[in-house]
Amino acid sequence: MAQTEGATEDVSLAARYEVARQMRVRFDQQCLVNHDATIRPWDHLPAHSPKSAFVRECLVSYATITRSQILEAIRNQPALTEPRRVSVCTKELEALFGKFRPSHAFQALRPDWGIRLTEPMATRGLAHLLGRGAGKLKAERIRAFLEALRIQDIPKDNRLLEQARVYSEKHRIDLEVRFHADDGARRVVLVEAKFGHKLTKGQLSAYYTARQGYDRDCRIVGLTSDAGGGMHHKQVANWSVVLWRDLWRRFEKNRPHEADGQLAAFMAWLWQRIGGLSPTNSNSR
Repeated sequence: MAQTEGATEDVSLAARYEVARQMRVRFDQQCLVNHDATIRPWDHLPAHSPKSAFVRECLVSYATITRSQILEAIRNQPALTEPRRVSVCTKELEALFGKFRPSHAFQALRPDWGIRLTEPMATRGLAHLLGRGAGKLKAERIRAFLEALRIQDIPKDNRLLEQARVYSEKHRIDLEVRFHADDGARRVVLVEAKFGHKLTKGQLSAYYTARQGYDRDCRIVGLTSDAGGGMHHKQVANWSVVLWRDLWRRFEKNRPHEADGQLAAFMAWLWQRIGGLSPTNSNSR
């Protein structure tokens, strides 16, 4: 049976399309001119444009059509337009690290200042951020920090913690929190912070003796349990080791919301310094 004229034309166009599809793409002058000729009749070009020249109008037309085709292809591919999401069990993560509210360290901008957080910088930063301000916010912040250090018998009266003082590098003590107990006794929490350096001889004894007028709670904060290596038997009774990862997690989980974000940024920097989600820090307790 003879093919109709329309069917013959369709076959011819399909054959031409298949030949064109298999041709190697060349981006030269003639290619662009030919492409423009197929999508826009030559009489639609500006009058001054020669029909065989490599002119700007041909390039603009080519770019416009190509961009339109790409955008149309993207719109028809949901995998390219829809945001990629990773399914995680938020409930379990928040049980470990605390509610992921805007003031959480994981939501803060990670500092990239080209410097590494040192022990003095860490303790000075903590002393400043813990002790600033006044009122209930300050008391709740200090309470969360003391609880993260596993300090016992923290005052129940918030007003006592509102009056607490936080110091760094007094008598070479890295960090100390002074406050009054519910019964009026003077208390101090002494913190020796380590990012890897070993204890020096007589160091802990000097700190402990310097605060004889206080009821003392003493902590060594280190990256590993070896941070307390070298203590003699009497010091072992007075000082206990807390891992940075556990202090960080417990404090971040329970500290109060602070809208200005300074503490969150510092905690994000500290998280980087202590190793983040390294195999070691993934075993937080």
